[in-house]
Amino acid sequence: MVFSGFIITYNRSNLILDSISKVLSQSVSPDFLWIIDNSSDSLTLEAVDSLKSKKVKYHHMGSNAGPAGAAAKGLELCAADKADWIYWGDDDDPPTDPLIFEELFSIINFLPNNVKVGQVGLVGQLFDTQKGKIKRIENEVLNREFVLVDNIAGNQIKIINSNVVASNLLPNPKLFFGFEELDFDLKMKNRGFLSFISGELMFKQRVKYNTLNKTSNFNKHYQNNENWRDFYSNRNLLYILWINQMYLGFFNRLTVLLVKPIFNLRYGLKSFFSQVKFALRVFVGFLKLLNA
Repeated sequence: MVFSGFIITYNRSNLILDSISKVLSQSVSPDFLWIIDNSSDSLTLEAVDSLKSKKVKYHHMGSNAGPAGAAAKGLELCAADKADWIYWGDDDDPPTDPLIFEELFSIINFLPNNVKVGQVGLVGQLFDTQKGKIKRIENEVLNREFVLVDNIAGNQIKIINSNVVASNLLPNPKLFFGFEELDFDLKMKNRGFLSFISGELMFKQRVKYNTLNKTSNFNKHYQNNENWRDFYSNRNLLYILWINQMYLGFFNRLTVLLVKPIFNLRYGLKSFFSQVKFALRVFVGFLKLLNA
C-alpha cells in the first residue's frame, strides 16, 4: 500500500513545519507529503526547503486558488504518484494524536471487501437534503465501531481512496471556499463511494472538547453576516443543493436568506438594507457560478 498526503497552506509559514512534523510523526506515516501552497510570498517554500526531506514535496498554485482548487491539485498530484490512500490536510489542523492515522486505517481493514469505501475521517456529519443543513450525529450513534456519514470536513483528517480520483472525482475549483468538501463528498456518495468515521474516535473528540451536550454549530455559515466567508458559504451551498437536485433544501435555504432582512428590521433600517444587499449578492453569485 502506498499512502500519501497533502497539506493546503496559505501564508502560514509559521505553522507549516509543525503541521508537517505532526503528520510525519504518525505511527502510520505517509510515504510522501505534498505541500500545496496558495501563498502570496516565498516564506512557505523557504520553510519547506529547510527540512531537506525527500518525503516532502512542494507545489505552488501560482495564485490563491482557495481550499477547493488546492485540494483538487493535491489529490491529482498524489494520484499521479500512484498513491492508494491520500490524506487531505489543512495547515492549521494537523493530527493531535500520533495514532490517528493508524486507527483510521483500522476502519478500512475492518470493513468487508465488498464495501466501496471512498474515505474515512475523524469527525463526520450527516446532511439534511430537505432543509439544506448539516445535521449533528447523536452521541448514542457513536457507540459503533464505524459510522456511515455524508460529510467529513477537510480539517477533520480526511483520508481518500485514490479510486475516487481515478473515477474523475475532484473538488470543484470554482467553489474556492466554503462547503467544497461537502460538494466533493456528495459527488462521491452519488457514485457509490461511502464515507466512514470511527464512532469511538469522534466520541473521544466530543469529550476532549466538551461538546457532548452542545447543539450543532455546523450551520454557522448560514448566519448571513456581510463578510467574504459567509458570502462564499451561502453561495456555494445554494449551488450544491441545486446541482444535486435537492430542490426542497435549495428553496429552504433561499427562503432563509431572503427572510433574514425582515427580522433584522428590529436592528434598524441600516441592518435591513445591509442584509438585503448581502442576499442579492449571494443570489447573483449563485447564478454566476451556475453559468460559469
